[in-house]
Amino acid sequence: MSTLKRVFLAGSSGEIGKRLMSNLIACNSIAEIHVLVRTPTALVEPKVYQHIVDFNDLTRTAIPNPNKLSSISFCTLGTTIKKAGSRQNFRQVDLTYVENFANWCLSNDCDQLAVISSVDANRSGSNFYLKTKKAMETSLSNLPLHTLWIFRPSLLLGDRKDFRLGERLGGLASRFIGPLLIGPYEKYKPIHMDAVAKALSNLVTSNDEGIYILEGAKIKVLADRA
Repeated sequence: MSTLKRVFLAGSSGEIGKRLMSNLIACNSIAEIHVLVRTPTALVEPKVYQHIVDFNDLTRTAIPNPNKLSSISFCTLGTTIKKAGSRQNFRQVDLTYVENFANWCLSNDCDQLAVISSVDANRSGSNFYLKTKKAMETSLSNLPLHTLWIFRPSLLLGDRKDFRLGERLGGLASRFIGPLLIGPYEKYKPIHMDAVAKALSNLVTSNDEGIYILEGAKIKVLADRA
């Protein structure tokens, strides 16, 4: 079997997804990048293959693997309730689509998955956003994945195509509050989207087995790995 890998990616049009894509293209350990998208993009790269899909039904999409490449998958799907238009639509993207992608990966001989969740997704409470993320984590943890990496970043920093006032204000406040977040509160420190994307791409050569939860400090350590 070749030491090169093929990658499955869902969520390439998002802010972290775009950054991750750039890192994956530059990675010499990757031979193929298969991107699942709802609408085609203008990206043209020799090792990038776009597959137009319906995330409600991925069973019609199969990707052959004649070169017997080992596979790793990344899911950076996510939206906001405001952008989705309703809680139901939000849940469809952040839970159902993620579940569908994970099951699709398994059916295409890929049992390694890294997914973006949220800080405090493991907490109990009535917050709809966190309850949805918790349900997603629980669902994926019950799948027969060889490796599952769950990223729980806090406030995401970096330039965005769409303006988000809350995150802009949070970024400004973090300059003063960030240094005070230590010990058990360190996970709440804002993190740049570039660091999250870099950490994700560094998993390509990982030999991890099992389920891993990565929060602020662990994400930064992984991002800084050579």
